[in-house]
Amino acid sequence: MQDLLRAILLPDDRWQAAWLRWRAGADLDRLAPGAFRLMPLLYQRLRAAGWDEPWMGRLQGIHRHTWARNQMLLRDAADAARSLHQAGVPVMLIKGAAMISLTITTPDCAPP
Repeated sequence: MQDLLRAILLPDDRWQAAWLRWRAGADLDRLAPGAFRLMPLLYQRLRAAGWDEPWMGRLQGIHRHTWARNQMLLRDAADAARSLHQAGVPVMLIKGAAMISLTITTPDCAPP
């Protein structure tokens, strides 16, 4: 898992060696849930680097699925917050939902 995190997060060329080490022992069909949740970030890293990887098609599908699911969750959260607000119940969004207004206009948040 450390090499996967390094592959996603390291800012310099060391990420590539970490990616190759992690990839050598990884099985996309048997990823732990924590590793699976990182696949959209891995996809973005590999795509930005122009990496030619046999997994890219599947990683792109995971990225798109995650994006679409997040859009539905955010829509549902907004509907719930609106209903509560209209009923006079104070609402405070926390974590990712609170930050969405800060990131919604950045290119990274555009649909895949």
